[in-house]
Order: sequence, then structure tokens, then C-alpha cells
Amino acid sequence: DRTRHRSYELPGFHGLRTTEDFARGLSDKSTAAATMLRYQRAALHRSLTQLNDSDNLLAINMHKTILGYCGEKQLSFTSALGQDLLRKAVHNYPLRDEVFVQLMKQATGNSSPASLAKVWQLMAMCCDAFAPSPNLFGYLSHFLQRQLDEGYQGWGHTVRFCLLRADGLTQR
Repeated sequence: DRTRHRSYELPGFHGLRTTEDFARGLSDKSTAAATMLRYQRAALHRSLTQLNDSDNLLAINMHKTILGYCGEKQLSFTSALGQDLLRKAVHNYPLRDEVFVQLMKQATGNSSPASLAKVWQLMAMCCDAFAPSPNLFGYLSHFLQRQLDEGYQGWGHTVRFCLLRADGLTQR
């Protein structure tokens, strides 16, 4: 499969912000740039993908939703947060890739089994509800396949589901 090639690693996705753009306005630019695509407990200050200003604000709020759902941020009605995230992404096509990228970020380097379980639940729900853009599909497939290859901490069944659903939705 061509998506197993290293050229499909997430930093190569052309829809991402540059690390310089992502770190703009922050005091510790080097840390922000280095951790742009790695798990973080704090809310994002800017979207990970290139979005217009109003979608950028929605993306920041969506990351807070992810953090709340995963137990990283105290929010009310955590069970409804997943539905809220799906609703926003289903109705706003540019945010779909942003959600997938945010979930890949939260799954990378996350050492909390409880948080990781919630990340994979959200990933499965997203893969079931909507497809990534054709431009992101190869990167998402590469990420998911790499998780399977590495025996990803017992989430193999969920990762396989995500791969099948993402592939099925993209083929429609």
C-alpha cells in the first residue's frame, strides 16, 4: 500500500500550518513548533490546519471539546461533547481534517490510558460519521496503519475499524 511510505507522515500534509505560523505570537516558539503534532493537555492557541479566522476559532473550541471529552479539561456534560464535536465537523467541511489532525496529535505521545481510550473513541466516531478530505486520507491511513504495525497499546480493534470506515467513506 502506497500510504505506508514515509512521505505520508503527518508533517508532510500540505494542509497543515507551518510550524512558524503555528508558533507565531508565543514566547516559547521552539517548544510550540516541536510539539505541534504531539499530545498536549493545554488548549490549542491556533488551529493545526490552514483555516479562515472564524473556522480557526471553531477549531480552538473543538480542541477544548476533545480535551474535555478525554478528561484533560474539566467540562460539564462530557458525554455530549463527542456529539457536539461530530455535529460541528459534519456541518463544516474544512473542520473535518482539523478534527482528524487534532485527534492524531492527541494520540501521539499520550501516556494516559484513560485519555487515549477516549481519543480512540472519538477517532472511531469521526471515521464513522465523515471522511477525511482526499488530501488528508493518505496521511490518516498512514497514521492508523502505523498504530496497527506498532501494536498500538491494545486499541488495534478500534484502529482497524477506523481504517475500514475511513477507506469506505472516502470511496463513496
